[in-house]
Amino acid sequence: MKKLAIFIVGPAGSGKTTLTASLSDFLKANDVPVETINLDPAAEKIPYLPDLDVREYVFAPKIMHAHRLGPNGAIVVATDLMVEHLPKLIERISLDEGLILIDTPGQMEVFVFRKSGEAIYQQFRDADIHILTIFVVDTILASSPSLFVSSLFLSASTYYRYLTPFIQVFNKVDLVREDVKEKILTWINSRENLLRALDAELIGEQRTINTKIVNLIEDFLEIAPIFFVSATKMYGYTELVAEILRHFTGGDVVY
Repeated sequence: MKKLAIFIVGPAGSGKTTLTASLSDFLKANDVPVETINLDPAAEKIPYLPDLDVREYVFAPKIMHAHRLGPNGAIVVATDLMVEHLPKLIERISLDEGLILIDTPGQMEVFVFRKSGEAIYQQFRDADIHILTIFVVDTILASSPSLFVSSLFLSASTYYRYLTPFIQVFNKVDLVREDVKEKILTWINSRENLLRALDAELIGEQRTINTKIVNLIEDFLEIAPIFFVSATKMYGYTELVAEILRHFTGGDVVY
């Protein structure tokens, strides 16, 4: 494939923008062709200079002022308006071949669960650009069994929405103790460990659905691998980029 658009999606505060910035730097340092696109129309400041920026066409604070909308209403309108301007932005992609990192809105529900998000994905497909989705989880917010499962359910709902190749990134791993990371790894690698952890956390009738939940999680992890990273320290990027490049080339890559 010539171009791979990587949509970086996740809840507010999970570190999508920091991941976009540092992953771009890491790819460039390893001579991987890359461009960045900011698709967050509400971002007032971002810590990198995107190659393309939807705010040139749509800026939520201006919409909020012009139409007397609240912040949430302005973001909804801005995300819908992005669809009209996106073809012009896609035409400006200068890469002949390489990776396109796409930083998506902080309010992921506006992007993921509205028709406009679906239309945005489709416009990249129409431009003959293949798509990979990276779902970003704040590792701190997945440190208990129920929080871990809730994070994966949100991730799975995003996967089901778009049905693209899919990678899960547990970010901010540098901010949790090593034993917390190891505990999460045991849940990922063993359905029995996750089931025991859930049973220990919940009581009575709350446990009755645990086995079904764990079965769903086990199936989802087979198609959506998890990588632990720190976007601020570029920890875990070698493994993550190797996985991205396997999607790009269809096989193993040395870079």
